[in-house]
Amino acid sequence: MRDAALARLEWLLRQARYAGPDQPTSAHLEGTLLAYQRIGVLSSSEADRWRVRLAGAATDWDDEPDPPLPESVRAAGAQYLERLVADVPRLRRNPTPEERAAGAECSSGLEALRAVGVLDEREHSEWSRRLLAAEAPWLDDPPPPGEGPWAISIPPETPEEAAEDAAFDAAWAARPKAATTRRVVTGSPERHAGLAMIALAVHEDATSLHFHFVGEPAPGDEPSPHSRAFDGALDALVPPALRDDRGTAYEPVDPRLVSASSHSHEPDSDPRLVILGAWLYTPAAPDEAVTFEIEQAGERWTLPATT
Repeated sequence: MRDAALARLEWLLRQARYAGPDQPTSAHLEGTLLAYQRIGVLSSSEADRWRVRLAGAATDWDDEPDPPLPESVRAAGAQYLERLVADVPRLRRNPTPEERAAGAECSSGLEALRAVGVLDEREHSEWSRRLLAAEAPWLDDPPPPGEGPWAISIPPETPEEAAEDAAFDAAWAARPKAATTRRVVTGSPERHAGLAMIALAVHEDATSLHFHFVGEPAPGDEPSPHSRAFDGALDALVPPALRDDRGTAYEPVDPRLVSASSHSHEPDSDPRLVILGAWLYTPAAPDEAVTFEIEQAGERWTLPATT
């Protein structure tokens, strides 16, 4: 994501140097920087440095843009892409190093030819479609280039991969749906190691435990859902042991969170990382359970049901 954003900013920088219909407006440039900053791709200082670069380019237009490339150069570029696309391997779940290298050469060659002016935007889009059609021939209607991100499902090629798909589908179908909420038990005021349990929800086929976590970001990191601190905190937030006063021991459906979100306000006077999330357990808590005990790393929380 960050590499793609920086490539886009470099493209905008080039466009800002020329007066023409494609030159980005100052509002467009600022909106792009704010968007990248708020999703955590750029830090505040990086965004400020890009503002200076883009502002300088916008006031230094080149009234004599480079002449168009000769047709012989464009034809050579098209022949090069024809060979690359013809030889590009289809997407596989476990590609060989050679297949990965061939795919990377094709995509990077396509971007390089656009960058030097061999391809215009229309031609780049058409070649991108052809590349995707060659890499994923099972797609009936490939998505338009640039309108992503997109996820592509790769069909199985071996009996082992088909068996893995069937096992995954069966496990997913058996997961609790947690579609409705029967009751909610309010959380505890206690906070241990930055973690507070804010609610327990009883669903038709599962029980979810909701938390609020406050932690310190990594040095120089932005406290956003796309930061190193956020990813590290998600890895460390494992489901605690959950029991009720009737002796029921609840089992986590998955060691990972079923939901997680963070804040990314700018400006933000509090640089700490804040995460809201939930774990999912089975079974659904019975109506007779009135007190829930939570334990993790020697710390305890008690959630009494109230009427």
